[in-house]
Amino acid sequence: MHKNKVQFAKPGIKKRIKPKVLAWLKRFLPAELVGSALAILVSYVTLQVTHNAVMAAYAAAIADTTGFYITLFIQGLVKSHRELKSQHQPFKLIHILQVFKTLLVEFGPAEILDSFLLRPFFMYIFPVLLHNRTLGVLAGKIVSDISFYIPVIIIAELKGKFRERTSQNK
Repeated sequence: MHKNKVQFAKPGIKKRIKPKVLAWLKRFLPAELVGSALAILVSYVTLQVTHNAVMAAYAAAIADTTGFYITLFIQGLVKSHRELKSQHQPFKLIHILQVFKTLLVEFGPAEILDSFLLRPFFMYIFPVLLHNRTLGVLAGKIVSDISFYIPVIIIAELKGKFRERTSQNK
């Protein structure tokens, strides 16, 4: 008796996903590492100074976000500078503003929910649940990152598909 396999995904989906995952890792891993290090450091310092776990959670969330975006901003500036240099064009203030605008459009909607609600909550609750500040902040960060990247990736993929369709219709 021969059983047919049900195939839910298109053939070759692994070949299409792997380069995307590698590109996302290349872009976001440095920013995540900087954000994580700052979150842990600031969480400890804030807790020592204030003895307030809620303040430590918000401070860790702010430090994580700051480290993440500073790293992405620097990466964007370097990329823009290289592209302009290869075209023999000067790097100007307008290019700095374009990098900032790109980050704002790409991450703005997800960041609002993440920064003001989810990340501070997770960075508060996980150290309490795990009885370990370092592991708790890291666990809170990971859960926050998952909730952050889901809409970011969906938006990025939809933008890519929209660009493809627009360029095909020209």
